[in-house]
Amino acid sequence: MELNCKDSIVEFLERLARSGSKALKKGEPQFVPESLFVCLGMDEDLCSEFWRVLHKLRNELVPRHAEDNDLLNAFWDELVCEIDTDPGMYLDSPQTLTGLVNRFGDCWKKPLLEFEVMYSIDNMDVGAKPVTVLGVEFFTATKEALAEDIWGSERVEEWIENEMALAAVKVEAASSSTAYWVGTTQVDNALAVMRVSALAGRPAVVWLVDELVQWGRSGHSLVMSLSVEEPSLEWHWHRPYSAVVDDLSDAIGKGFEQLRARLFCDLPNDIRGRILRAVYWISRSTAHEEPAHKLVDLCTALEVLLVPDGQEQSSKGSLITLRYFLLTSTQETIIKHLYDRRNDVVHEGALSVVSATDVWRLRLVCYVTISCIAGRSANSPEMLTLRDLIDELETKESLERFIGLVDRKVLTAPLSNKIARAAKSRLKKMTTQSNGNQQTSDSG
Repeated sequence: MELNCKDSIVEFLERLARSGSKALKKGEPQFVPESLFVCLGMDEDLCSEFWRVLHKLRNELVPRHAEDNDLLNAFWDELVCEIDTDPGMYLDSPQTLTGLVNRFGDCWKKPLLEFEVMYSIDNMDVGAKPVTVLGVEFFTATKEALAEDIWGSERVEEWIENEMALAAVKVEAASSSTAYWVGTTQVDNALAVMRVSALAGRPAVVWLVDELVQWGRSGHSLVMSLSVEEPSLEWHWHRPYSAVVDDLSDAIGKGFEQLRARLFCDLPNDIRGRILRAVYWISRSTAHEEPAHKLVDLCTALEVLLVPDGQEQSSKGSLITLRYFLLTSTQETIIKHLYDRRNDVVHEGALSVVSATDVWRLRLVCYVTISCIAGRSANSPEMLTLRDLIDELETKESLERFIGLVDRKVLTAPLSNKIARAAKSRLKKMTTQSNGNQQTSDSG
């Protein structure tokens, strides 16, 4: 089947072929396009186009036609790296390039089939009557409620014996495995609506109400094809995100020694309090299953540390990246990139744009930020607040120096120009405030 975003992919691959990039590696997991560093060898504009095209492709194919990681690997190996092996051939023959993209579409965009997916739900009492929310039917597992042709399964017998709560939804997908993922989104959305409905409908004086709505998919599911020509029945097991018990005493001891030097040294109350709030958000990120949700909490931690009082309402990703450089003398444009992904998650619900690697990378940025803020504060006792520390970092001289490094191509990482624009904006604001203060002084 033809891809809706085919023209965008062809245009990007043509630009890639003309760029002459030779930094792309095929078949290596670390180069799957889950991190901005995969784009080493591309210029800033080409790198941005890479992400735009990838986002379009994901939106079109995930999850109905393909699982996210499989599609990312295929896009990287079968298209991006393939063009990079012989760019001249594809530039000389546009039909060859179009044919490559068409074959990719035929392989990954398969016709959709009808499936019914049934999930077991933990901690839920549906009651005597089924409940349907957003096209998802919630009911109690009984012989009367389940079709006879699946009674013989050991898992179904267990569901019936335990009167398990089940959620059933009909979906369209290209395969049994993708049907599972399409259904999870619908079931999770329906559970969210049911939770909020329960919170709104139950008296507020019942303080245990939050504990009463901790429902979630148990990990077991049954996927049934509704196709007359190709009937099938498959069981799926995906381990739910839950606690794992292990002895972490050595790791805790090692990490606590590092944190203790930062948190329990003689820091002003404001700075110490902000570091503790950032630690809270870093800790909270571990409670989420989705890397995208973890990323949102980690971005909040960086805001606590580098945007005091939340006074900056626009371009926070660029501002945080700029201040990280001023604080550490290290250019980490991945911060800006991941903050943009955070916006995709919050405003567009695009969960698939974040990987576990991105999460660990941003956690490391948080650790370094805490360490540097605590170190600067300890060495400058006159700084009583984080605002004081930021003001010391963000001076006219430091901003001009950063802008100069970008202009002279000393700093050339992707997105450097966007960070420089944030520095120019801060410099302009600083100059305006200085001129205003001077006029006030003169008039006085």
